[in-house]
Amino acid sequence: MENALLQVSKKLIKSGYKILLYVVWGSDREASKRLYDKLNDPLNVTYDPSLYSEEELIEKTSVCSLSINFKLHANILSLAGNVPCIALGYRFKVFDLFQSLGLENLVVSTDSDTLALDIMEGIREIELNNEKIIEQYKNRKEQFSPLIIEPIKNNFTVD
Repeated sequence: MENALLQVSKKLIKSGYKILLYVVWGSDREASKRLYDKLNDPLNVTYDPSLYSEEELIEKTSVCSLSINFKLHANILSLAGNVPCIALGYRFKVFDLFQSLGLENLVVSTDSDTLALDIMEGIREIELNNEKIIEQYKNRKEQFSPLIIEPIKNNFTVD
């Protein structure tokens, strides 16, 4: 996976993208730093090892045009900040979330033999349909939010 991300990142930089490597879990620092070092391009790649609150991370990443995320939480925060994302699917929960959002075409299985190509296809999808993807997320959020909030308001009691 690291080699695929390295390959994709280099292609993105050649296309004019700037890369921000950030972590949502402290244990991810080592892998993120290793990728940063392999890219060896401080003009186009920023590595931020800090852990931020959800609000801070949404604010920091909201300037991005897309994200590629390994952690489920990073995908959710990306979408919450109106940033379309490629989810690296490593467990069913990632596939399930994106299926429920109607964005299953933006999940790339980490065990794919063509991981780099699959990620690039997802990036092309985002470049072509950025606004549509965010609108899809917002529609599903609006649809599901009451279903989540109502039981909490009612202290999980059933009438």
